[in-house]
Amino acid sequence: MGRVLLAALAASAIGFASPVLAAVDVTTTTTTGTPLQDAIHASTTNTTDNAVQVYGSTTQGGASANVLFTGGNTLLTSESSATSVGSTTGSDLAITNGGGFAALTDSPLDGTLNLYSVIINPDQLFTDLKLSIQLASSGTFQIYYMLTGTSSFVLDPGIFTTNNKGNTNYLVDVTGGTFDAIQVVSSGSSIFELKQMSINNVGAVPEPATWAMMLLGFGAMGASLRRSRRRSGKMLQIA
Repeated sequence: MGRVLLAALAASAIGFASPVLAAVDVTTTTTTGTPLQDAIHASTTNTTDNAVQVYGSTTQGGASANVLFTGGNTLLTSESSATSVGSTTGSDLAITNGGGFAALTDSPLDGTLNLYSVIINPDQLFTDLKLSIQLASSGTFQIYYMLTGTSSFVLDPGIFTTNNKGNTNYLVDVTGGTFDAIQVVSSGSSIFELKQMSINNVGAVPEPATWAMMLLGFGAMGASLRRSRRRSGKMLQIA
């Protein structure tokens, strides 16, 4: 019986370890709307500015540095390929607080409009991310998302049009799974500004594979205890 239980739990572990494919929905609205659970502010604990990577905060007053923004002039296909500070292939970002929300713009210090992608990578996993986007001129942009348990960005099929007069909010919402990171990529125009960002964090939730390993451990302990009891019973009968 113990072996059967362990086999069943092992099969469950394989299923749990596989990433859950979620239905991702990107919706648009022309109003600022109500912020999600946590507004993203500019960090006051890591005030790096005009750099490829800058920091935001979901803590009131910006008293953390738990949201990493990475600017780029090319599409980054995986989290590990994110450009580092000082990389010549990245694009510098400037971050300030506008209306209490982080306002992220193409840094004016380099003198060029070359911001075409921004990765938003919070420390915590999240289910919803809301942001407002403006391009430097008329153009389009798309959303790439990375689900927890994966290492590559997936393209959402939606293509969104905006311009330098536009100020449209976009809610990225995932059902049946959680996000690790989001990437905004523009085409036909550089990105002028991302702002009014808010997020629904899910907190420190164990990965499915971790739950599966815990279940396997409990199953093994239970089987071991049953065998010990049977041996003890037989020894008493012999005595």
